[in-house]
Amino acid sequence: MTENNRAEQTYSENVTDESQRAAVEARRQEALARKAEFFGKWMWIYFLMIILETIVAVISLDIVGETCSVMQWIGPLLGLACSVASGVVLLKMSEREYQYKIAGVLYITGNIIEAAVELSGIADNWALFILLPTAVFGLIAMYNEWMGHASVMIEIDNVLAEKWRKLWKRLLIGIGGMFGSIMLMLMIPVVGLVAFLVSAIAVAVIAIMKMVCLYQSAKACSRWFEDTSTGTETMV
Repeated sequence: MTENNRAEQTYSENVTDESQRAAVEARRQEALARKAEFFGKWMWIYFLMIILETIVAVISLDIVGETCSVMQWIGPLLGLACSVASGVVLLKMSEREYQYKIAGVLYITGNIIEAAVELSGIADNWALFILLPTAVFGLIAMYNEWMGHASVMIEIDNVLAEKWRKLWKRLLIGIGGMFGSIMLMLMIPVVGLVAFLVSAIAVAVIAIMKMVCLYQSAKACSRWFEDTSTGTETMV
């Protein structure tokens, strides 16, 4: 084989390798675009469902029930309907990220138990005993939901993926602070109460940050899909 033939063969192999890499990258980008389109849609729906849940929770407060007796029994039913709907949205999202399935099932189960206890009028002691497992359900569900968000955002927005992980760690610190402050109240009531209030405020702030991150994640997915679609159309 002459030097020219070897050079042509080497060039041909390089071109083939580059073409294969380009084809693989194109397929990867196409898969990411479909992923971004799917989660961009359902994250927006989930974001709106949580806002609706919050509104229903506010109008279901005891102070509202005192001024509108109908809300005393309609409120829990509306809250249950919104919670179940949010769980169903997570189950839909689990088609592409399994952790959402665990979150959705646990959210729905926990909220059905809570609504049943609230509407049944069970004595407070028994109600507390029954509702303790639902708190565990809720914590496990939140972990799977937030880690699901982090997993989805990998390759779309790594900064947001890391935000979800850090937010979960902060939530654990806040919840741990609340439990620790309850124990502290038994020894130093005033200090324990202050620590509990600080921890409770921190958890509330984290809940707001969660909504901000969810909004940013939905927006990032939608923007990724739009940019990819625009780039594809331009190439065509």
